[in-house]
Amino acid sequence: MDSEFSYRWRMMSESERAETLRDRKANLHPWHSPPHRETVDGRYLITAACYEHAPLIGTSVKRLARFESDLLDICREFTTAVWA
Repeated sequence: MDSEFSYRWRMMSESERAETLRDRKANLHPWHSPPHRETVDGRYLITAACYEHAPLIGTSVKRLARFESDLLDICREFTTAVWA
């Protein structure tokens, strides 16, 4: 779930959470994150943030490079091209 929504979720009552979840399901949105949109030509945008923006992945250049390499390996396994 995106960070802004995550923070609002914590302040919601149980009934507000239930209503929000019903709305997300009814509109075919993922239950836990913003809607994922694929373009007409099949391109897909991936974005992310660490939980509560904690610097978990980028604690060092080496760790960040390893994450980038692993992510690209996984993307290449499931797609024909990666732009970024």
